[in-house]
Amino acid sequence: MTTSTLNQEGRSLQRLRMQFAYNELKEKSGGKDIKARLKGLPVALRMNGLAVVGAQLCASSEYKDRAIGEMLAEWLLKECPINLFTKKGGPSRDRPLKRLLEACISAKRTEYEAAQMEALAFLEQAKLIAEALWSED
Repeated sequence: MTTSTLNQEGRSLQRLRMQFAYNELKEKSGGKDIKARLKGLPVALRMNGLAVVGAQLCASSEYKDRAIGEMLAEWLLKECPINLFTKKGGPSRDRPLKRLLEACISAKRTEYEAAQMEALAFLEQAKLIAEALWSED
């Protein structure tokens, strides 16, 4: 692959991330709470890893955490054009976030690291979209 091809694919992946995050976020209620929660998640992901952040979102009873966690899981397991995990987690009847946790636990190190990098890129873009959607005018 040439550098040009990689750049085009990277921009395409970035655009797909943005489209998915925008379509998901614009439908959510509680936007200001989601926006506030998204601000800290990239840092938490860098410090603690995808499995820990996923477990925290899954264990939370707050709507904003479930909404963000399920959106992230849906992207990583289903919508992302890059197949990040060879095992996609539990049965489809399980919540997406629980399937993501299982996928993280059973993933090879390279799969886990790739998924974590993609999760970070996704959360950074979702944070920007949330700021645009629910900015204080």
